[in-house]
Amino acid sequence: MSAFKENYRNNIRRYFVETTQEIIDEHGIDGVSIRQIARQTEYNSATIYNYFGSLDSLISLALMKYFREYLVALSENVKEDGQPKQNFYTIWECFFETCFASPQIFHYLFFKNRREPLCDIVKKYYEIFPEEVTLHSTVVYRMLKGRDIYERNIYVLQPLVQCGDLTAERLDIINDVIVSYFKMLLETKCDLGDDADDGLLKAKLFAVIELLLES
Repeated sequence: MSAFKENYRNNIRRYFVETTQEIIDEHGIDGVSIRQIARQTEYNSATIYNYFGSLDSLISLALMKYFREYLVALSENVKEDGQPKQNFYTIWECFFETCFASPQIFHYLFFKNRREPLCDIVKKYYEIFPEEVTLHSTVVYRMLKGRDIYERNIYVLQPLVQCGDLTAERLDIINDVIVSYFKMLLETKCDLGDDADDGLLKAKLFAVIELLLES
């Protein structure tokens, strides 16, 4: 494929993703449909499927916009030469604040059953928006390569094993407990909405993390 055709194709993909983001901003995830995207872009449904394969893939790419501020914050606060345990707490604090500001969006992005792993969504997103790769530190970009949130968190925990703060034998079980407990708290937030006590939910999460890492 020539450079011109590749650039043209990428501009069309960007247009679809940005249009989907606009629909989500106005109507939420449930307001997104192929028909609505086709109407706003003035392309037919077949063209959209040709570029993205499925509506879920397009929605997932659009949701990466909401993840952007979190990734930038991590790149500014998580250092390659920082203390692994402190980095871990910083990552989870930023992650909690981001997810609980838009719980439905991040539950969809991280916990929805999909054929396409999260790392492939991330890869496609940065192919469409390559200028955003430079916004992230090496440690953050490496973390994004995880196939899902469980594998992503393993990458964040591994430095604790390397420095002796965590044993390799406990790595998988601690990872599963932290992510599963976070999922439960996020689902509580989705159910309760503004009635949820975010401070209490955050305190519960970090009490569990501290119990697992400090014991």
